[in-house]
Parts: sequence; structure tokens; C-alpha cells
Amino acid sequence: MAHSASTTDNDHIDLRRFFRAVKRLKWIYLGCFILFMGMAAVYCVVKYPQYEVKATLLIEDSGSEGGFNGAGGMASMMRTFSIGGFGGSSANNELQLINSHDVLLATAKSLGLNRNYVERDGLSKKMLFLDSPIAVEAPQEMLDTLTVAMKIRVTIHGDKADIKVTRGLLGHTVAERDGVVLPASIDTPCGPLQVLRTTAWTGAPATIDVSLGSYENAADFLYTDINVDMPDKLADAISFEFLYPNRERGRAILNTIMAEYNAKRLERTHTNARTRLEFLDSRISALFGELTEAEKKIEEFKARNKIVDITGEAPLLLQNSLATHAEMVKAQAETAYYREVLSALRTPSRNDELLPVFDNEAYPMIKDYNDMLIAKKNLARSAKPTNPVMVAAEENLAGTRASVIRNIEGLLKASETLLASQSALAGKSDKRLNSLPAAERDYVILERDRQLKNELYAFLVSQRESAMLQLYNQSTLGFVVDEAYTSVKPSRKKAIIVCGACLLMALFCPTLLAAWLTWRDRHVTEVMDLASLGIESRALAVNTADRASANALRTLVTDCGSPAILYVSGDAAAQAEASLVATFGAIGRATELLRPADTGLPADNDSLALPAFRRRVADIRRLDPSALVIIEVPDPDRLPELASLLTDRADTRLLLAYTAGSVTTPRVDALLKGIDRAAVLFAIVA
Repeated sequence: MAHSASTTDNDHIDLRRFFRAVKRLKWIYLGCFILFMGMAAVYCVVKYPQYEVKATLLIEDSGSEGGFNGAGGMASMMRTFSIGGFGGSSANNELQLINSHDVLLATAKSLGLNRNYVERDGLSKKMLFLDSPIAVEAPQEMLDTLTVAMKIRVTIHGDKADIKVTRGLLGHTVAERDGVVLPASIDTPCGPLQVLRTTAWTGAPATIDVSLGSYENAADFLYTDINVDMPDKLADAISFEFLYPNRERGRAILNTIMAEYNAKRLERTHTNARTRLEFLDSRISALFGELTEAEKKIEEFKARNKIVDITGEAPLLLQNSLATHAEMVKAQAETAYYREVLSALRTPSRNDELLPVFDNEAYPMIKDYNDMLIAKKNLARSAKPTNPVMVAAEENLAGTRASVIRNIEGLLKASETLLASQSALAGKSDKRLNSLPAAERDYVILERDRQLKNELYAFLVSQRESAMLQLYNQSTLGFVVDEAYTSVKPSRKKAIIVCGACLLMALFCPTLLAAWLTWRDRHVTEVMDLASLGIESRALAVNTADRASANALRTLVTDCGSPAILYVSGDAAAQAEASLVATFGAIGRATELLRPADTGLPADNDSLALPAFRRRVADIRRLDPSALVIIEVPDPDRLPELASLLTDRADTRLLLAYTAGSVTTPRVDALLKGIDRAAVLFAIVA
């Protein structure tokens, strides 16, 4: 049975061959180390100094945003049973708003982030902000349509300057003016540019590079480079952090982002207030007419029935009835609302439906649940269900749903109890009133209608006042805990990362080359190259000119059971045969070198299987049983044809003798097809 090497052996031998290739490439390793570390050194010299810029914003609870100050204990209880920051506003939602394209684009336009001013001094460079001696302006329509950034180099020398405008990756020159006095205008294919002096102009010689791009690209830079996150999942604070080459401009960016966020939030608050005012004004106007009509009906009723005042029991019954019916109406509405919310929450098929809500302040948890559901739906448009952010959103939504169910169940039970109690009281009052004259009952109905309208009118007026206060309220939702601040010394993070990456590349590139050479070079040059064939333990490197090495070859043959017949094949077969004859003769053991031509047979492998040749071998063995018969294989390329000769006898061995590098392992594997590899020896002849 043919022997095959185990996976462990292959891995082990591959590592040895790999490290051999690594050793041969030591000068390439040194060259790569010098190249890549030189690149890292150049980067550290020419790169911008990077400063850490940080800020912190606290998302506060806006209690007056909903305007339902009359919610009282119910709103407080809903906030008490909320989780995290859901009592007011969700910091997760505010995080999305801060990262919105609109806020970042407004920041880019406010600070002119589509223009970067860089002063060059040899290899070093410095980003300028308020200290730039020049400013570049362009028409707004040009900036809105600019897709490929332009680079403007302004070389200042005294009162004049040279201006050169390039565009594209290769820096194609599109406009150029020399020796102009600023301010100056220069025409480009995209439109005219204005190069102006600033208050920092001194006329000192300097070279200023200005990159002019679109505001969209500047907003994308802010979204990519600024890390905006919450320090803790239950926290209502949002932290900002990024690296920037100019300390003043970096602080201005973070402060402007927070200011633009607060402005957008304030605009949203005022828009909601205006919408509520429009509704309340129309409802108050309509209700005023209904209230006037109710007063007129009571006046007509009194005149028709000649009633001035109802004394005695009627006023008390009227008061109790009005109060009881008012509470019943409220309790019925709340009970129906709670049942609808529970039905939506408990029905799996309705899990993606928004919960009904008629007042945000009274039911903040339901508002937050709807906001989270909307956020999850928006996220599902671009994220897969297995996305970590999507999984976290699902878990938060499930937790909020369970909390809302528990709270609504408690509120429903309390509302049903209150409704039953009020129904009993209303029944008693109505039964008593039914005993009064029909006129008195009519008066009660009219009076109750008027009082209900009066209460509703008063409520709407209070809501209008609340909306007015909200409209003119300038308090913001985001409280700036830490205004933007920067580190005193430049950050070394990027330099360390680049140096580490270059060091890894210095090791990786030659290592990859060594791995490729190990995989590609299958030539047998050392014994270890035969491990994958399973014959490494029965192989050695031989120098036939060295006596000790030749004796080692003899030992290899005798250690495998002192065979009586040894077939020898390979391009170094003659050298191996001569060495074996000499070394066995030195210890007094007879050897007989036999070839088909010696017996008058054709010099091919078929002759080895002919009866005449086999009889010749048998005669030699009969005359001297201790003699070693060495048979040279005429055609090494047809070695598989001798598989039966090599496996029929236990005292027969095969010696492959090849010069170093003359044969590959796939070739040896093909030659040994069908041959028991336990009977195979290998000599790498130098």
C-alpha cells in the first residue's frame, strides 16, 4: 500500500521549507525594512500635526415641548416607568439628527470647509485658518456644481503674487497669472475665482496652497472623520472627538455642529408650536360660537318656562351629575384608548404599526416607542437583519414594548375601576333627576352642555397660551457641557499606526515572496523536501566523493533490512551504484552490479521482468546468498512498470538517486505510483 504523509507532517515540512526560503531572502527583508521605514519617516516629516478635538453635549428633557401641562400624575407616571432617556427625548434620535446631512452641510457652509489653506515650507506644511494671508472666493453656483476639486497655488513675494490653478489627479493647469496685485480675479473653465487679501496679510514671502471643493464633499468629510457617540447606552450625553491639523478650526467645527443642531431643534419646536396654534385658533373660534348658542338656548329655556333659579336639590344633583358624567366621558375615552394600544402591542402582526397617540406630553413612552419604531424602519432600509446595529434596535424596541404593556395594563385596570365607580354614581344621580319635572331635566341637559363647552374652551385657551410660550421659547434641547477643546501637543496615533503598518509591510512583502517561492519551488534539494512524500526518514544527501557520506548511504541501505536485491534509478544512479559497490566491498560484503545489457537483453525496463534476467539474478543469489544484487533501472521515467517486481519480494528495495534540484516532488510522486513507499530509499547526490 502506498504511503501518504499526514496533514501535520505537511504543515511541519512546509514551515521548514518556508523558513529556508526566508533565510535565503534575508537581504530582501533588509531592503524592504529600509524602504518601508524610510517611507514612514518621510510621512512623519511631511504630515500635518494632528490635534485631538473633543466636546460634550447633554440632551436635556424638554418638558414643555408637548404643551400638555394638565397631564399631571399620568405623565409623571409614564416617565417614571420609562427606561433610559425615554422620559423626554431619546439621545439615540438626537445622535442621528447631529449626524444628519443637513446639519453637517450647514456646518460646512458656515465655516467654508470646502476651502483649505495650507502654507508650505520645504517638506513641512501647516494648515491655516484665521491666520491665512489670503482668501479665495467663488460664485455660489460654481461651488454647487463643482465635482472635481481645484487647487490654487498662490506664491506671495512682496506686494505681488503668482497664481496657478490646477485640476484633476495629475494636476492639469487650467489657469495661471503671474505678478498680480491682490485682490485679483482669475478665469477658470468652471468660473471666475477671486483671490483676496485678509487682515493677516503682511506681504512676507510665502507659498499658500488652496484646495477648493464642494460643500457636499466637506460634509462627507465631517461624517467620516468625526466620531459622534454616546459614552453609555443609558446616558443622555453625546461626545464628539476627531483629529484635525488646525486647533482653532477644529474647535470651530465642533462648536458649529452643536450650534447648528440646536438651531435645527429650535426650528422644529417653533414649527410644531405654529402648527398647534393654527389648530387651536380654529377650534377656539368654532367653540366660541357653540358656547354662544348654548347660552342662548338656556336663556330661551328660562324665558319659556319662566324659570329664574332652581333651588333645593336640583343644584346639588346637577353638580354631581355634571362632574360624574364628565369623569365618565374621560374614563371611557381613556379605557378605549388603553385597549386599542394593548391590542396593537399584543398582536404580532401589528408590531410594525405606530401606536395611536393624541397627546405627546401625557404619553411620552408611546411617543418614544413610535420614534424608535420609525428609526428601526429607516435603519432596515439599508441594514440587514443580522447587522449589530439592527439587532440592538430590535432589542431596545422589544424592551420598550414590554415596558409600555406593563404600564398600560396598570392604567387600564385603574381606568376600568374608575369607570365602574363613576357609572354607579351617575346611575344614582340620573335616577334622582328622573324624578324631577321634565322642565328641570331639560334645564340640566342644557346646563351640562354649556358647562362642558366652558371647560373645553378654558382648556383650549390654556393650550394656546402654552403654544405661544413654546413659539417664543429660545431654550435649546442640547446643553453644551464642554465646548470644543484641543490637546496641547499633537496626537501621535496616526504616526504610530503608519509606522506599525510600514513595519508590517516590511515583514509581509518578503514573507509573501518567501511563501510564494516555497509553494512554487518543488525541486528536491534537501531531505526535508521529501517529507510530503512520506520518505524523508529513508532519504539522505550524499557526496560520493566523501567516504563518510558514502558510508552513510551504505548504512541507509542496510538499516532497512539488508535487502538482497536493490534496484537503482535516477540521473545519479551510476554514481550511487559505484559508491555502494565500493563501500560494501570495504566491509567484505559481495555485490553484483547487473544491467540487462550484461545478459544480452535489450536495455529497457521490460527486460527486468524477463525470465532470462530473473534466472540470472537467481543464479547470483544461489552462488552467494549474502551477496547484494544491484540492478540499474534502464528507463527511470517508466519506473511504475516495475511495481510488481518491487512488491513481490520482501528482500527487494528501490533506491532513487537524483542530483540536487534535478527532480520535483510531483515527479517523484508520479514515479512511485503503485509502489510501496516503505521499500523506497532516496539519495540526493551532490
